[in-house]
Amino acid sequence: MTYYEAVKLQYRQSFKNRHRILEEESTRAKAYDARYNAAYSFLSKTVEDKSTIIADLGCGDGVFLSRVIDEYPNLIGLDLSVKSLDYIRSYPTIKDVELINGDIEALPFGDDELPVVVCIEALEHLTDVEKGLEEIHRVLKPNGILIVTVPFVFNPRNIMAVGDRKSKALSSLRGLFRVVSGMNQGYIVHTWRDSQGYEFPHRVYSRQKIRSMLENAKFTVKEIASTAWFLSKINGSSLSAKVEKVINDFTHNYFGETIVILAQKRAKV
Repeated sequence: MTYYEAVKLQYRQSFKNRHRILEEESTRAKAYDARYNAAYSFLSKTVEDKSTIIADLGCGDGVFLSRVIDEYPNLIGLDLSVKSLDYIRSYPTIKDVELINGDIEALPFGDDELPVVVCIEALEHLTDVEKGLEEIHRVLKPNGILIVTVPFVFNPRNIMAVGDRKSKALSSLRGLFRVVSGMNQGYIVHTWRDSQGYEFPHRVYSRQKIRSMLENAKFTVKEIASTAWFLSKINGSSLSAKVEKVINDFTHNYFGETIVILAQKRAKV
């Protein structure tokens, strides 16, 4: 079993235990796979030089590192959690990755040092997201590539969390009203504490909000998409190609699990 497969299995099992789901894969585990695949898709079509240094900031348990190491061997993984980094080190298949215990809000890199930064499901947990983006901008080379994923607010679970009511119906209605009337906002839906005692907010975003934040941080947004695990049910169905395209385009624009962004640091004038 590869490291990538092992981590996916670990997450799927944890989702089953947490939600008492008996199916082979939980819906959140499917979304978990989709966000890494979407980030990889942006990376592979943008970074042709396989020797390019790629820094995964907020690398967690190293799933993305393991996803790309065969193709892009020059990797750096940074995370605030020592436990996560130790977990990565336990797998010999990615033992050559440079691992750094560090904070995205105070990156241990020089100015204009990194050609590519990937930040998957990490920005939404920062205490100061603007400071994190400022630091990423500082360490990226001019015209450097940034690939980011954040949770999409237009997701039934996230809309209910924004609604913040005991009743699911009331939470859904209140959440939908808040989201539609405040499209340019980011919402903190809860705060969680990890095994080391760190407290992290958990935010969800609209496309407009994350785009404006990146542009305010002096990035150019090149492409933006979203992942939706339920689209796999459409693929291979008897729907015509045109109908399938309409459904895909609509759901990717207005619903989904994760927003995926390809951005670029603006060159110095």
